Amino acid sequence: MELTTFFVTAISSTVLYFMLQGSFKQPRKIHRKNVVISGASSGIGKETALEFARQGSNLVLTARRQDVLNQVAEECRSINKSIKVITVVGDVTDDLVQKKILSDSLAAFSSIDFLVLNAGAISVNSVETILDIDNQNIQKFDESSKKELQQISNGNSSVKAANVDNLNSALSKIMDINFHAPVSLSSYFLPSLISSKGSIIVVSSMAGIIGAPTRSLYSASKFALNGYFHSLRMEMSRHNVNVSIICPGTVDTQLRLSAVDLKPSESKNDQNVKANSGAGMDSISGSKKGKLSPEKCAKHIVNAAKYNHDLVCIPFKFKISVYLNTLFPSFVDYLAKKKYGYL
Repeated sequence: MELTTFFVTAISSTVLYFMLQGSFKQPRKIHRKNVVISGASSGIGKETALEFARQGSNLVLTARRQDVLNQVAEECRSINKSIKVITVVGDVTDDLVQKKILSDSLAAFSSIDFLVLNAGAISVNSVETILDIDNQNIQKFDESSKKELQQISNGNSSVKAANVDNLNSALSKIMDINFHAPVSLSSYFLPSLISSKGSIIVVSSMAGIIGAPTRSLYSASKFALNGYFHSLRMEMSRHNVNVSIICPGTVDTQLRLSAVDLKPSESKNDQNVKANSGAGMDSISGSKKGKLSPEKCAKHIVNAAKYNHDLVCIPFKFKISVYLNTLFPSFVDYLAKKKYGYL
């Protein structure tokens, strides 16, 4: 009975904390502040740019696709004709592009107040699928298989080996986009943010707090991202620089169409299905309903910037799941396996 009371009290207290987080903080000024947003051409990044424009913020928008990025910039200007909006086109994983984002930002504005790290990629296959493991390469490793193993190592076996190169390639891509790029880009901006007492807003994922089947590589990159910026938040607190980590559940965007572990033919086929029928991505495990809208995510991001929220888990049920995962991890594992079809 006492243990049950403890759990109920603990969960109630943490839920109340999340509900009241920021309620007693004086909101920061957003109007006329200077905001840099990566991955701003679509989805969450685009909607975040539009939301900051409504608040009267000046914007530096960066993404790879120049045509759609220019369209977003024009939408922002049409929302608020008094703001200044510039664009920087390029791959955010490129060090030269990161330096250009910094130099163009500081050339356009005297200081940067908010850096929104949104550019990201996803993986959607299980490790078995990525490694191409099937009945042909599942073996009993006994004395009789030693000769076959030697042939595998020499590349002369008819038995198919696990495709480790495929996994390493996908892992390298997703870590570059989801971890190395935001760490590097934020590092370039840190001196300016320290000077302005600004904020870094990191768009992460619930996958960076709770793992899930078919999201092993994605979760690895987001766990690394969360760990780095959680630690950076503590280091930067003495400079009055805040770091907000936004962890949404599944969001209704087309991110999964460009997953790093999809074969080019798979990605193209899904895009064709999406265009022709409005479906697409149905073969990819995960949520098919109850997705968050990019617009709602954007409002939470801007709100986190205003109130210096440390961690934002959305929708509300995921705030509870964070603490359930601490108290009842097997139950949360069950829910994750059910969601992704692994029961």
